[in-house]
Amino acid sequence: RPLDVAISITSLAIISLPEFVIGSLLILLLFSWLNALPPVALLGPGESPVSHLRLLVLPVLTLLGATLAASVRMTRAGMIQALRAEFAEMARLNGFPERRVVWRHALRNALAPSVQVFAQNLQYLIGGVIVVEYLFGYPGLGKELVDSVAIRDVRAVQSIALLISVAVVGLNLIADLLVVLLVPRLRAPAR
Repeated sequence: RPLDVAISITSLAIISLPEFVIGSLLILLLFSWLNALPPVALLGPGESPVSHLRLLVLPVLTLLGATLAASVRMTRAGMIQALRAEFAEMARLNGFPERRVVWRHALRNALAPSVQVFAQNLQYLIGGVIVVEYLFGYPGLGKELVDSVAIRDVRAVQSIALLISVAVVGLNLIADLLVVLLVPRLRAPAR
């Protein structure tokens, strides 16, 4: 279908762009041309970023563009594979409507690899947030890490790296548990 082709081409184009290019293009479009959003996040000390939601739009759009496209492609590929599988064909032959085949049988099996990709994207975001925070001047762990490296503050760099590694390991654990919950055959004892 034309919509499927458009989504595939758009997501492939976005996947190929690094975050700083996506962020720069968003700044060009939404600040330079449309004058809609500020290009940097200038927050005073002690100010909450939630009180200035306009400052969050460009960084969030940049991070979403970098990761959402890969998730869309993976979910689409998983659904195509699951709908062609034997269990989906058997459900159709048993007379189940296509809607039930898609939602009840194929989606659970298609989401299993997608959960791993979502976890990988979240891990990528943890590293990618460093680039985005520095690009938009947003005060956060990423900017703190870059500043700590610049002034050679080893303890701060080690602390931030430890926080990032704990988050990555935790995301992997949660993703593995979700896959086991989603796919019934992974919970069954081995024969």
